Amino acid sequence: MARMTVGDKARRVVTFLHGLANPRAASVLAAFGFTQKDLDEGWDLLKNMRAVRVERGPIVTNPHTLRDLDEWENRWFPVVKATLQRHYPALHDSMFPNLSQTEGLDVVNSVGVFVDRLAKLEAKADAESKAARKLLNQRGLTAPVVKEAHDLLETISTIREEPTPIAPTAEEVESREAAVWSWYLEWSAIAQANISDRNTLRSLGFLQTKRSSKSEPEEDSTSSTEQAPVAV
Repeated sequence: MARMTVGDKARRVVTFLHGLANPRAASVLAAFGFTQKDLDEGWDLLKNMRAVRVERGPIVTNPHTLRDLDEWENRWFPVVKATLQRHYPALHDSMFPNLSQTEGLDVVNSVGVFVDRLAKLEAKADAESKAARKLLNQRGLTAPVVKEAHDLLETISTIREEPTPIAPTAEEVESREAAVWSWYLEWSAIAQANISDRNTLRSLGFLQTKRSSKSEPEEDSTSSTEQAPVAV
């Protein structure tokens, strides 16, 4: 079995934490001692994982929030990318390293990193940066449009680059990854052993949907923790 990447693990943890907004899941885990402190610990461990910081936000009350954020990304990533690539290629390269359009919960990370880099571009005083931001404003990426992305991110959670200019060492990254994955393995195992509702399990990321040869949906009950014990 292929080794899980840090991104794979982070995606599972984010899905699990996001799914805990479901009262059914939270109430089951509460019977085994799961409290707000444990939830905070999961978010904090994820927040400190690698150079991308994830801060817990309020529970999502609008089921369309992720869809709206995804639509924002689909509209503005191509505009900014194409504009900078033609007129300011150096700035394009600084805006889009390891950054591309995504889907699902991954848009929280991609849009969060994007708006942070856009803010850094706006803070620069050199003529090229100012001209580039003016051009993007002419393309429609105005302050209210950027605020819309910030508001959507705040509804879910805020993901941004660490403010410290010192990147974590490989050992620190490995230690942080091990800590958040250990937290996930413990609580996901308890959840899977005690939650029978399939919709709740699916919201926590444990059930995958696959299609048969007749294009009819089938449920794959393979759990994430069955695949999870991989050396960190």
